[in-house]
Amino acid sequence: MSQPHSQQICTDCTKIFEKAGSILSSGVTETVLSLPLDQPYRDRLVQRVNQKQCDMCSLISNTIPPITEPLDSKRNTELRLSHLQDDPTSVNLQLWEFCAEEQKSKSHTGGLSIQDVRNGVSMRILTSPTTWSAETLSQMKDWLGTCLSSHAQCGSQSRPLASGRLPRRLIDVWSTSEPLPGDFDQLGLECSSNVRIALSESLPQDTKYLTLSHRWGNPPKLILTSQTQFLLSEDITPHLLACDEAAVFRHAIQVTRGLGFRYVWIDALCIEQDNGPEKAVDIMHMDEVYINSSLNISASVASVLEGLVFDRDLSSINPCRATVAAGVGQESITLQATAEGFHSLRAVGPLYERGWVYQERMLAPRIVHFLPDQVYWECHALDASEVLPQGYQDRLDRQTRGMTAITEGLSSEELEVRWFRLVEDYTGTALTYPNDRLLAVSALSKQFSSVAKLDPSDYLAGMWKNNLLASLVWLQAEYLEGSEPERAPDALTETKVAPSWSWASIMDTASWPQSSEYTRIVPSAELVDVEIDRISQNLFDGTNLCRLRLRGHMRKIHRYTVNGQPWISISGTYRFPEILEIDEEFLDHPLALSWDTCRESVALGLKEDSEGSPGRTYFLLHIGTEQASYMGDWEPTAEQGIILERAPACGTYRRVGHFLVPYLWIQDCESSDLAGAFDPNFSMVLDEDVGDFHERGSDGRYPLHIIISTGTYVFHPILARQLLQFHEMVRPPSDGPPSRSRSRSPSLLKPPSHPTPRRAIRPLLLLVALINLSWSLYQLPTTRVIESRLCYDHYSLIDPSVILPDGTIPEELCKLDTIQQRLGKLQGVMETIWVGGDFLMTIPLVTLADRYGYGFVLRLNLIPRAFLLGWMLLVGYFSWLPVEWVVFAPGGSWLGGDCVLNSVVYFLVSELTGDVVLRATFFAYLNATTSIFSSQLGPALASMTMSFRLWLPFVLGLCLLLISMPLVALLPIAPPPHPVEPRVADDEERSSLLSPRPPLKSLHDLFSTRLQSILALFTAPTPNFLLLLLVFFLASLASSDTKLLPLYITNRYHILLSSIGYLLSIKAVFNFFLLTYIIPALLRKQARFLSAHEPDAGPTRTTIYNAKLCLILSAFGALCIAVAPSISWLVAALGVYALGIALPMFTFGLLKSEHVVKQVNSETGVVFSVVMLVRTVGTLLGAMVMPLLWVEALKTGDPEHLGLPWGVSGIIYVLASVVLLGMKVPG
Repeated sequence: MSQPHSQQICTDCTKIFEKAGSILSSGVTETVLSLPLDQPYRDRLVQRVNQKQCDMCSLISNTIPPITEPLDSKRNTELRLSHLQDDPTSVNLQLWEFCAEEQKSKSHTGGLSIQDVRNGVSMRILTSPTTWSAETLSQMKDWLGTCLSSHAQCGSQSRPLASGRLPRRLIDVWSTSEPLPGDFDQLGLECSSNVRIALSESLPQDTKYLTLSHRWGNPPKLILTSQTQFLLSEDITPHLLACDEAAVFRHAIQVTRGLGFRYVWIDALCIEQDNGPEKAVDIMHMDEVYINSSLNISASVASVLEGLVFDRDLSSINPCRATVAAGVGQESITLQATAEGFHSLRAVGPLYERGWVYQERMLAPRIVHFLPDQVYWECHALDASEVLPQGYQDRLDRQTRGMTAITEGLSSEELEVRWFRLVEDYTGTALTYPNDRLLAVSALSKQFSSVAKLDPSDYLAGMWKNNLLASLVWLQAEYLEGSEPERAPDALTETKVAPSWSWASIMDTASWPQSSEYTRIVPSAELVDVEIDRISQNLFDGTNLCRLRLRGHMRKIHRYTVNGQPWISISGTYRFPEILEIDEEFLDHPLALSWDTCRESVALGLKEDSEGSPGRTYFLLHIGTEQASYMGDWEPTAEQGIILERAPACGTYRRVGHFLVPYLWIQDCESSDLAGAFDPNFSMVLDEDVGDFHERGSDGRYPLHIIISTGTYVFHPILARQLLQFHEMVRPPSDGPPSRSRSRSPSLLKPPSHPTPRRAIRPLLLLVALINLSWSLYQLPTTRVIESRLCYDHYSLIDPSVILPDGTIPEELCKLDTIQQRLGKLQGVMETIWVGGDFLMTIPLVTLADRYGYGFVLRLNLIPRAFLLGWMLLVGYFSWLPVEWVVFAPGGSWLGGDCVLNSVVYFLVSELTGDVVLRATFFAYLNATTSIFSSQLGPALASMTMSFRLWLPFVLGLCLLLISMPLVALLPIAPPPHPVEPRVADDEERSSLLSPRPPLKSLHDLFSTRLQSILALFTAPTPNFLLLLLVFFLASLASSDTKLLPLYITNRYHILLSSIGYLLSIKAVFNFFLLTYIIPALLRKQARFLSAHEPDAGPTRTTIYNAKLCLILSAFGALCIAVAPSISWLVAALGVYALGIALPMFTFGLLKSEHVVKQVNSETGVVFSVVMLVRTVGTLLGAMVMPLLWVEALKTGDPEHLGLPWGVSGIIYVLASVVLLGMKVPG
């Protein structure tokens, strides 16, 4: 054995070479030999490495670092030699471990390749300890000379198109008449100065120059600006020597001089960085700068301080050689060992992760890379290194690099593939400024335009108009690696120079399915129009706006979360779990979604779709069919498109992701909604959203705008969700006290007396709060109970597979029109029974109040409410009870309902004081209490308890009614409404307000007296009173739409019923503060003004004016609700509608005015009785009409028609305001 080149090889390493030689000589490629690795061997290896006694040991330790670590006694370790899979002329050396306990073996990263020098490639043994030496310079000259003289593919004929224009400035590295120094040691600036920045206008057009690719300092210390223009007129050598960050510039000048060139182009010194116009022009011609250069010097991994010169450890670079006997009786062979894969170009590092450098590498005809271990050469014909100067082109399957992969002879399909590959590589790089996304690749785009003969004006934010549709189906590549991939900070940025449909809008890697010659996209969508506003005159820069109008098939989907798993629902009937890609596990899955999570709004929106949230609505826009080539034929493999999200403007959208539908699934499920969306003859996909689009074509496709671009629309889901939740609940009643969908019964009450009105109203408000809270615990859960029962009956016959093991069905599956129509009809029947019974029993029950006291009537009123809750609890809990039996629940209203309750309460409140302002304030307190408990706390409590158990709200409501029973006895004596005539007022006469009255008359007589009082009131009515009764009737009729609000929100805007309770709760916040603080304060201010100017008619006229204003606001709000195209518009409409909640304060207050009701020979209670009857009639009619309108709207199948009840309500409110205009007040 001999060790050539004075290399030292130990006996252990000699055994390795001998075993490798035996494998190569055997000719058997499956041969595997092992060398057990024990602790003594490892100790010897570490010692030899430290003392540099064996070059092979040093190479092994550098290539396989774990070999120097302590051994694990539980693992058997060995060095294993075997043939390389892709090269039978080489043997691979790797470190393997076997764990007996786990029965597993694994190989460590890294290895050596051992070859016979007769069959291997020509290698050099380096002697210089640095990457810049006479040895390195000589090799660079050889590479450059060979390339210029013999590489046809690197010649100007095969290079991209470019003019002969020189860069604006060049750095003259030897600005004297003397010849360049020939001595290597004289190349440095310390020995030879004379470096200047020269204008190229005086130079010949064929002047040869080099370029430099480097990383800038942060901030750069030596650049050309308006402040450093002195650099243009003097020798810059002193500045280069004085600046520590100019090392890379100094080394580049040395390389330029050493290779015999006089000029080098360095961007930092040849472009005036703060001169906007100059910089823009030079960037436009950047492609010509690199294409026309002779060589690009690449500081591939160097920082500004390191430059191009690195110290290196030759023992880890040079190949180790040894001559050994291959076997007994065989001749000796010389083997060489190198690090595995060292022959491949390793010009990767921080520099080539930068976006601006990518196009420099693609455009330059040849590059010399300075890396810490070696200098590498790269041109269109050769990849080489100092150790491997001849390259590895005979065995390395090389791909043509850069723009030479794009030639004029390629077909349009081939050009398309090349472009997609270039963009995929470029998008994997990083930029300091995300808004350079398009500018940093503009030179490459310009060259592609020239080679492919494309009109530069057809370049649309990184895509070409001729294949724009196919370009739209890019996907964020890193999203497939995980649902929430970790990225660099700039990768989380959405750029402002490209629209959402462009890959340039995100700072992450983009990929296309058709970036292979064997895959293509056949578009089915159509590009109708393009509108673009570019940032600058550079057609390849970014855009201020780039708007597309497309025509294609769309399908609405809903995304929500169940048990932590995102689900997708289509049309409320087809649902499946969301997946990221179709693989063997999901071959039968209908849809794979890839979200643009680099957009912060998209990422936050997906995280917002947590358990219990209503989810989000998206749209799938079908772009085309993916086809793959099999045996020369193109076969469909998938349908591809993009995921859109609605933008604020009608018919406009932004891209949020990409989707794929396997073609095999479409063939198997031709009748599904999703498959139908991609049927060319499918024409009904968008009927439910037709108002959101323009005219539909004869092919059933709609044109739409996808316009979100360059910061024109920023969507923040957290803020938007909070705003939506706040405004959706601000839905005010238009008239009447809290339970405005039901009329209040009349009451014939005699004026009681009480000295403190403000104290007297407190127990009344507490009683109202408890009753309304229990009523809220009935309303929302009742809707869900009936819906779930109807849904169960429907799916048990149609599709039992959707029924969960616990017998429940997800609420989003219950939004079918058939189910909702039956739900609306049942609720209409229940409401009619409840209000009808209440209406018929008003006079009899109030008559009982005259005889037995109002405490008796109030206690009686609690019984039907308890029956409602108890019956719904039974129907909801016992599924064997027919769902139609829910109509029996309101049957107890013959014992009194809302009419009787509100008749008593409103009369008592009206009789507590004779002060107009204080009475209106008390009405406000009553309405505010009803609002906060029935519209805020009640729905929230109902939603919260429903989330635990559906029957729990009914149980809690029953408990509240039990608490209300003893509270009735605590109601105090009411004060007289005004001074009464002097009479005997002994203690016995001042009985409690709720104490029984002596049965002076029979029930028949009392009933007759009540009817006579009512008839007497109408024999000589005032016009104002009749008009006010009509207003009460119209307002009660219009306000009946409130019961349908949860159904409207859940059906049109796809918010779960369990969440609507929370939404409706927030609307009462505004009502509460308005009624409790704002309105009373305004009324007190008005009263002070009117007491001085119009003591008689002023308060009544002002009250009428305030009532008119409330009616107008209610009318406008109702009409806005009816036509609200999105949830944001609905929020605004509910806010307007909320302002009308103060109407009952003024309409009830008018009943105490002498200008409206002349109460001669009539009791105040008679007036309230008549008003409550009229309101009951209005509510009863509304309870029948509004559900019918709702059902008819559902039958149309158009979500925009669901606002029909509110449209009718708005018209009724307008009519009521017109009626109120007829009221006249003298004075």
